[in-house]
Amino acid sequence: MILLEISQFLGRLHPLIVHLPIGILFVILLFELLGYKSRYSYLRDAIPLLSWLLFASTLFAGIFGYILSLDGDYPGPLVSQHQWAGIILCILALGMALLQSDRFRQKRRLPVVVQTSLWVVIAMLTTYAGHQGGSLTHGEDYLSLELLKEQKRPKPDSVEAALVYEDVIQPLLIRRCGQCHNEGKKKGQLSVTNLAKLLKGGKTGPALVPGDPEKSELIHRIKLDPSDEKFMPTDGKTPLTAEETILLTWWVKEAGAAEGKSLTNLEVSPEIRSIVAKQLGMEAGNGIETSNETTEQLNIPAGLAIKADSTAIQQLKAAGFMVRLLLREPELLDITLPEGTKVDWKALEPSLGSLSKHTIWLNLAGNSLSEKDLQVLTQFTNLEKLRLDKNPVGDEILPLLEPLQRLEAINLVGTRISEAALAKLKSAGTIKRVYFSETSSP
Repeated sequence: MILLEISQFLGRLHPLIVHLPIGILFVILLFELLGYKSRYSYLRDAIPLLSWLLFASTLFAGIFGYILSLDGDYPGPLVSQHQWAGIILCILALGMALLQSDRFRQKRRLPVVVQTSLWVVIAMLTTYAGHQGGSLTHGEDYLSLELLKEQKRPKPDSVEAALVYEDVIQPLLIRRCGQCHNEGKKKGQLSVTNLAKLLKGGKTGPALVPGDPEKSELIHRIKLDPSDEKFMPTDGKTPLTAEETILLTWWVKEAGAAEGKSLTNLEVSPEIRSIVAKQLGMEAGNGIETSNETTEQLNIPAGLAIKADSTAIQQLKAAGFMVRLLLREPELLDITLPEGTKVDWKALEPSLGSLSKHTIWLNLAGNSLSEKDLQVLTQFTNLEKLRLDKNPVGDEILPLLEPLQRLEAINLVGTRISEAALAKLKSAGTIKRVYFSETSSP
């Protein structure tokens, strides 16, 4: 597992290293061309050394690129073309370095025009290889005449006039997921570039099941605990916000994950209309009705004040907490205490308590907290996700979790909780996911 992670890390260095030969080649060409003027002819003396640096950087870029290709998330033909261009480029760079060496120059010196022509050929090959690499990362059409001719959809005049998929969902998916799931780079063999490809899915089957978000792999992945290895997006990329997750879930369930549907064709709650407006850049006040009515579909807590206690938020931030806003109306919070942060729990209990009803995600992992420290948990009755991993808590935590009737996921990895307590916890009605490996119960 460690070797695999090292391999993945080394492969991801390829985009960094691959720019070195480009920069070196640019300097070589500059020196080569300036050398035609007698006053700059001395610059050509640096080209032999630069040639060896070009070869070395090209070789390392190729090695790390090969490691990256083993990830298996890139289409075969493009990878093959990119690899062969890189191999030929490396061979040519080695050849030019040898031709520039003193041993060769003592026997025969290349005519200046021939040398310049060879460097131009290498520059053209580098351009081709770079284009193939860009196609792998951004899609084959990222630089094409078709892209220039492509007509962008005009922005709708109002929320009601917007087509849900075409104007809202597709831009959202491309913005959030398109970097890894495009025609050039299909992680898990999935592309989000159009609805047909979403419905076709990837390695694990269809990404969407129209009308059933619970069976839709895409919805399942974005709702997982961020510590889960299947959580999307991966590699530390910014997760979807609660509003974006709500919107995607609603689209799959109520709009049947279909194209060509506007809000006028669907039953839309004020909350969904508000989220769509924000995605389109049309805030409330442009004829868009806003409301704090509760809908089971959105899983918004009943009777919740619109605003959370701003003073309590500032107090938590001053103590080292991270507080993220997930939804604006009403304000729903994601609160995280970074691992190893020392805080005065007794002093902060009033602030935590005042924000408890607005908090739906709470992360307290790795802070040496006991059940005595966590008595305030009983007030977090709207909590949906809770991380207590790497804390010395045991079975005594169960009574503190009983009031959390909305809790769906809890992480107890590396705690002292027993198998019996875990079985009881998993049998609770609302909890769908319990993470508990590496527990150290007696």
